[in-house]
Amino acid sequence: MSGRLAWGSLALYVALATAGLVLNALTPMAEIPPEDDPGAFVTDLLFALTIGVFAVVGALVAARLPRNPVGWLLCAVAVLNGVAMFATGYADLGLYGDPGAVPAPAEVAWLGGVANDLQWGLAVLTLLLLPDGRVPSPAWRVPAALIAVLTMAETFDTSFEPGPLEDVAAADNPFAAEWLGWLRDVDFDGFSSYMLLVPLAALLVKRRRGSAEQRQQLKAFLFAYLAVALGVAVLKHRLYDVDLVIRRTLVYGR
Repeated sequence: MSGRLAWGSLALYVALATAGLVLNALTPMAEIPPEDDPGAFVTDLLFALTIGVFAVVGALVAARLPRNPVGWLLCAVAVLNGVAMFATGYADLGLYGDPGAVPAPAEVAWLGGVANDLQWGLAVLTLLLLPDGRVPSPAWRVPAALIAVLTMAETFDTSFEPGPLEDVAAADNPFAAEWLGWLRDVDFDGFSSYMLLVPLAALLVKRRRGSAEQRQQLKAFLFAYLAVALGVAVLKHRLYDVDLVIRRTLVYGR
């Protein structure tokens, strides 16, 4: 059963990503406003293939080690990313490429924004639990719970904040709650930084306290995870000045 679910998540990601790429190809990039950060088809294709690595690794780990949450988290990250890719392509076609061609583009764009927030939180939790699916000690359960709370808070913000959708400026939030207008003044960027620092600190603790086998295991996971994450950053956000990140990654992995 676990194997079917794991490989089913991979199939679902492939289906969603493929549909998103097809929809992306139907919308000329010139039709998408710059504030929506349009990407070339080749860039989106490479990005989808990069996330596909997460999907494959997650399916393998989940199928063979179903009690290790890392595999299932990777599967969930991939599926949520597929939802976000499909939603972006769908909304861009319905709002820019061929307005009216598909129903409810704003609602689908909203779903993509929610999926995007959730996948970020799950990716951070994956880092925290690498490689054995456990936090370094019971004391780390508190920051792990806080990461979950912050993820839900950011998702709540995306879900109900009035005004234009985060990734689709042409559409207002169809599920906005006007009494939550104060959310515009909440800066979640600082929370995101905290969410990233906590798992990195946990990885450092695990590397120092773990057995030799665990350290080698962690090093393999860490290099693979950061390599893919770095590829995602370059492909999706065009952050080409990454020499410092690469040097620090290599130093940490020694």
